[in-house]
Formats: sequence, C-alpha cells, structure tokens
Amino acid sequence: MSAVELERIERRDSRSPAVRHDTKEQLAKKTQVEVVFTDSDRPTSFEITSEVETNRETETEQETPTQKLMSVRNPPKNIYRLLAACLFGFQLGFSDGAPGALLPHIESWYRIGYAVVSIIWLGNSLGFITVAVGSYWISQKVGRYLMLTLSPVFILAMTVIISPAPPFPLVCIAYYIGGLGVAAGLAQQNIFVSSLDKGHTYLGFLHGAYGAGATVAPLIATAMISANIQWSFFFLILVGLSVCSTACIGTSWLGYKEDMAGFDGEEETTPHVPVEGEESLVRLSLKNKITWLLALFTMAYQGTEVAIGGWVVTYLIDYRGGDPDKVGYVAAGFWAGLTLGRFLLVAPCQRWGPKRSVIVLTLALIALIVLTWRISSIIGAAICVSFAGFVMGPSYPLLITVATVLVPRKIQVISITVMTAFGSTGGALFPFFVGITAQSRGSFVVYPFCLALCGLMMATWLPLPRTSQRGTHGQ
Repeated sequence: MSAVELERIERRDSRSPAVRHDTKEQLAKKTQVEVVFTDSDRPTSFEITSEVETNRETETEQETPTQKLMSVRNPPKNIYRLLAACLFGFQLGFSDGAPGALLPHIESWYRIGYAVVSIIWLGNSLGFITVAVGSYWISQKVGRYLMLTLSPVFILAMTVIISPAPPFPLVCIAYYIGGLGVAAGLAQQNIFVSSLDKGHTYLGFLHGAYGAGATVAPLIATAMISANIQWSFFFLILVGLSVCSTACIGTSWLGYKEDMAGFDGEEETTPHVPVEGEESLVRLSLKNKITWLLALFTMAYQGTEVAIGGWVVTYLIDYRGGDPDKVGYVAAGFWAGLTLGRFLLVAPCQRWGPKRSVIVLTLALIALIVLTWRISSIIGAAICVSFAGFVMGPSYPLLITVATVLVPRKIQVISITVMTAFGSTGGALFPFFVGITAQSRGSFVVYPFCLALCGLMMATWLPLPRTSQRGTHGQ
C-alpha cells in the first residue's frame, strides 16, 4: 500500500468520530430514521428510536416541574386559612339561618305580606348573579386576596344597614350587597379547601361550619324574640362576626403568592392571557357540560335548602297552629341535622362513591319532605325536617369534590365560581318564588316546590360520570 493511500485512510478515520458525537440538537434536525448506537467499550448499549420524540419528552419534563400537594400544615399558614374559611362559613350560615325564625316578625314590623318580604331573597340573588356574570373579569382585576377579604366586608355592610331596622327598600338593597360578598368569597374558599390533601374531609368542615352557624342563628333569634328584643338587633351579632371574619381572612392570606408558590392546585389561579386563536377560559368554562350540570344541581340543592329552612316555620304556624315565639326552634333542628350530616357522612359517602351517595341521599330527602308535609303533629314534623337536613348535608361538599375531579383544572376557578353563584342564586330565588306563590295559595307550597327541585337535582346528577375517589384534576 502506498504512502498516499495510508494518508487517505488516516484522514478518513480522524473524521469519523464527528458523526458519533453529534449533539442532541443536531440529531433532532435529522430525519426521524431509526438509528442504533452501540459502544463496545461499555457493558450496556442504548437505542434511540426517535430522537424527536425523546426531545419532546425532555422538554415536557422541563416545562412541567414536579409540584407538591398542599396540606393543612404545608405551607404552615394553611391551618389558619382553613380556620378562617370555617369562620367565614359559620358567618354565612348564621346569616342564612336567621330569616326562617325572623320572617313572621319582619312581616308584622313592616306590615307586609309573603310576596313583599320575599324581595329580600330577590335582592340577594341579584348580588349573586352580578358576581357570576363578571366573576372572571373581577378575579383578574381585583385579585384573589381582595376577593377573599372584601367578601366579609360586604356582609358587614349588609348587617350594619339592617340592624337599625331601616325602611324595607334599604333592607332589600342591603341583601343585594350581602349577595355580592357571599358570591365573591365562597367560590374562592371552596377552591382553596378542595385543593388540600384530603380536601373532601376539610370541605365537610367548611360546610359543617356553615350548618353550625345556621343552627345557632334561629336559636338566638327565637330567644331574642321571646325576650321582646327588636328583631333587627339580631344583626348586631353578625356585625361582630363579620369584623372577626375580615380580620382572620385578611391576616391569614397575607403573602399567599410566595407562601403557596409551587404547590399543586395553585396554578389555576394564575391570571391567564389568551393568545391569538385560543379560546378564552370563560368560553371554555361556559362550553363545559359538567359545569352546567353541576351549576343546575347546586341551584336546585340550595334552593331546597334555604326554602325549607326559611319557610318551614311559617308553614307550621299557618297549618299546624304553632306558637310564633317557640316554633322557630324547628328551623334550628333542620340546620342542626344538616350540620351533623356534613360532619358525619361526608367521609363515608366519599369512600362509597360520591355519585351513588348523592342519589341515595336525594331519594331519602324526597321521602322526608313528603313526611314533613303530611304529618299533622308539630313534633313529628320537626323530627322529619331534622332528618331531612341530615341526609341533605353531605351533598354540597361531595359536589365540590366531584367538580375538582371532573372539571378541567385550567377552568376550575371560573367553573366553581359559576356553580357557587348559581347555587346562591337558587338559594335566594326559589324562596322568593315560594313567597310569591304563598301569598295567594298558602305557605304549604314550599313542599311542592322542594319536591320539584329534588327532581331537578336527580335529572342533573344522573348524567355525570362516576367518580369514586379524588382525581388528579382534568387537564
């Protein structure tokens, strides 16, 4: 072999390693042909079947960092946020539980009938609708912290206006302001609590606190009325509760962005800027079938809840000869049952399966509503209405758990806000319809209304996919 040929071979061999050591970026530019590299100097070999696919997986891992699941102790301030949420729930229950016992006395004070006094619920519902329509815009402009802290402030304004017993139109305006506050804060609290590890248990605490407030309120209101204390002074207690709630929420949520950064479940609250050609989150939320099924279920559920709690006392006075100064305790029994149901039944129902549990609980509720309506004894009716509250209690916390599983994560804030607003609207609007109808037909109409709403609950719950445990949130 000549010296020239040897020189050519050496040059060719010296160039060959350049092919073996191409960078990943260079390989990605090549065609997606299956290439196998084997290094005989090492005990193992590796195969690259698609360099482009590998690059995509690597990029996905880099773009989606591992996130920690929040718990009630991690970050540490979450325990205070949960306690503040429960106080907020107690405050809402205290506000919602009062009208049932106070309604006959509000009517006599202002010398108005069922139809006119029901306008307080209409004002409340308009507040919920206002927030529901502008929820996304409000959350983007105001931010999570202000939505949470202003919520009890609006309720404080409502109670300050009502406590001196102003002209009735001002009472209705005050309820509108209160509706704004409830709708603004409740969705945010539901989202936070449901994002915690074992969130379904803590949702039971949150809504159990609501039931506890609704239980205590008619007891205190009835005791005050029996002691000849003016009905509106009851709202002075709510003034104190609202001040405490505002302080607790405001302090516990200070610095939450830094405190909760990097935890699973918090990215959905980050403001989203739509790009050209991308559907807005609002539109995606409104096109989501699950959002509307759960929103209608919540509306029917809370309509039934508040209608029973608000009108059962009036029914027992009108049709069972109840003493107005004493029968208010029946409303307390309903809310007490609801509270116990949320504390005792949520976890077992979660294990059994939320969908199946809500179906059985709703059927039991229908039976108990019929018994409450048809039993002539006040004591018997009081027992039945208490059990009605007991079987009704777990459904709302289970609903929120189902929403966090079935609704895609990126639209959960908007969807749960819509559900909450629809629920609060139902809790205000349907008692208003009961009052309008009761003016001409009698207060017994509360029961046919509630049975119809239970039918709507079943019709919107049955089409949902089955969920037996907490999921990973839809993507």
